[in-house]
Amino acid sequence: MSVAIAAWLAAGCLFAQNPERPAYRNPALPPQQRAEDLVHRMTVEEKVTQLVNQSWAVPRLNVPDYDWWSESLHGVARNGTTEFPEPVGLAATFDTDAIHRMAVVIGTEGRASHVRGMRDGHSDIFEGLDFWAPNINIFRDPRWGRGQETYGEDPSCKATTRNTIASFQLPSTTPYTAGPSRHATRLT
Repeated sequence: MSVAIAAWLAAGCLFAQNPERPAYRNPALPPQQRAEDLVHRMTVEEKVTQLVNQSWAVPRLNVPDYDWWSESLHGVARNGTTEFPEPVGLAATFDTDAIHRMAVVIGTEGRASHVRGMRDGHSDIFEGLDFWAPNINIFRDPRWGRGQETYGEDPSCKATTRNTIASFQLPSTTPYTAGPSRHATRLT
């Protein structure tokens, strides 16, 4: 009897999986499983094209091209978006609420830029969802020359970095679309 039940369950699992929809395209599966499935299906040549910031499309797997280079150190580095002071100046305010609100604006404008690019059929520089920010280095040596990109050398300011990252990351289930202005419009 248990063999019959096991066979019935196995057959049910086979029918439940859609052979036309590979695991990597199934958002119900865990990200790790989806990534492993996708990488397994790619050729060595296709994998190599993904190792640059302007990764190529893989048409046979329905993987679009994507540009990983987006900057948002003090605002999305793109025309038509809000610019804020450099992080070292923000840290000097010790106003974590203002920095949180700034990061929410940056996250929203970054998503709007991404949606606009996808709507227009491309993924160019500064249109991705991955940002080179914030800079998490503690500024201890002025010879480095990029201290303005950090929140300073005070370790208490490093908590600001963690809060900035959390503020950039609005819930992924929140739908946004690019409206007629530079601001994102929430869909209802």
